[in-house]
This record gives sequence, C-alpha cells and structure tokens, in this order.
Amino acid sequence: MTNKSTNKPVRWYSESGKFIAMVNTDGTGGFSVTVTRRGVEDFTYGWPCSRLRGPIRFEFESDGDLIDLCGTAQNGYDLLALSEDAEEFGTKAREKQRQKYNLAQGQ
Repeated sequence: MTNKSTNKPVRWYSESGKFIAMVNTDGTGGFSVTVTRRGVEDFTYGWPCSRLRGPIRFEFESDGDLIDLCGTAQNGYDLLALSEDAEEFGTKAREKQRQKYNLAQGQ
C-alpha cells in the first residue's frame, strides 16, 4: 500500500464533536494512535482517580500488540483501558483505509 492517500491520518471525534485522537499508519501494517489532551481529559471522567495527562501516543504492531507509548502516564488500569480503546479505534481506522485503497484500485 504505497498510495499516499492510505497514509493520511484518520481523526476520531467525541459524540459532542470534539477532536480527541488521530491514527497514523506506518505502511507495514503497524499504526499509532495519538490521544489528544482533550481526549485524555474526556476519558478520565470515567476514571475519577486517574492521573493520566495528555496527549498520549500509543504505537501498535500490525497484529495490534502495544509496543510503545509516549506521554506522561503511569501504569494502571486506566492506562490499560485507554490503550485498549486506542487499539480498537486504530484497527477500525486501518481497515477503513484498506477498504478505500482497495476501492480506488478496483479490487
């Protein structure tokens, strides 16, 4: 997939229309999800004792395994839950990109 259009970031918006995360693919099947400061704040409303602060970037291998994260975050169940949400969104966004690419190629 060398088509530049497949490498455009996919944006994720909250139900209220606020930009909260972005997915980038690396061309090899891996992907990263950057959760914005606003996205982390919105997420922590469900985790009252959370100490997460954004933005936080999660990097995943092609199979969805988390391989790295960047940002000010301490290990905990809140970080695990946010990484799972990021992986789910990233996987869906990557699949959408593949479908668009295949459609553009006539497949």
